[in-house]
Amino acid sequence: MSGESKDQWIERELGLRPAASSAAAPGIDLNTALEHWQQARADAIAQLARLADVIAARKYPESDEARALLDSVAKNLPERPATQQSIDDVQGFLLSDDILDDAEAPNGFGFAVDVRSPLMLALGDLKDALRS
Repeated sequence: MSGESKDQWIERELGLRPAASSAAAPGIDLNTALEHWQQARADAIAQLARLADVIAARKYPESDEARALLDSVAKNLPERPATQQSIDDVQGFLLSDDILDDAEAPNGFGFAVDVRSPLMLALGDLKDALRS
């Protein structure tokens, strides 16, 4: 294990990537990291839109408010968070937003919403790229 980190050893020996590790290989370039972010962002927006559509189809009294809240989450996901400050801002939003907590809770609509984890991994890629 000399010369390598604990995480590298776990990945090499056990074939497992520790949860806090980035989804991409070390030394990722900024353009690739931005592509990862943009894909994760597009997936997140699609999931949130699907949830809003299902809620609207059920004609709940709160449907319009729910759609507005879910749309507000999407608007807080910038297309290109390419500075350390913008990445930190988005991470802070993802970690503290109550609407995301509600959106990712089991919903009874027959599908799960999982947006926070892929977005956080993509932000990790961006942080790695900025450090390179």
